[in-house]
Amino acid sequence: MPAPGRVGSGTALANGLNANLVRKWVANHKAAAPVGASLLPVRIVPVQPAAAATHESGFIEVEIHGACVKLHGSIVDTERLRTVLAALA
Repeated sequence: MPAPGRVGSGTALANGLNANLVRKWVANHKAAAPVGASLLPVRIVPVQPAAAATHESGFIEVEIHGACVKLHGSIVDTERLRTVLAALA
């Protein structure tokens, strides 16, 4: 196991990399100027809840083994979908 902060040739070779190339990458990385993080200002704006829809319409399309079933209407719920899937099974 290589010493902390060092890349061992075994580690490089185990990952399919040339050890000399990895050493060069590490040296270039250490020589590069550190980049400081900068924070951006954030403003939080409260969101007004949307008004409840008076008429909801739903649509579900299921295709199984070449059969296409479309459910649409004012209420498309899980129970109706469960019934259709049970019939297709």
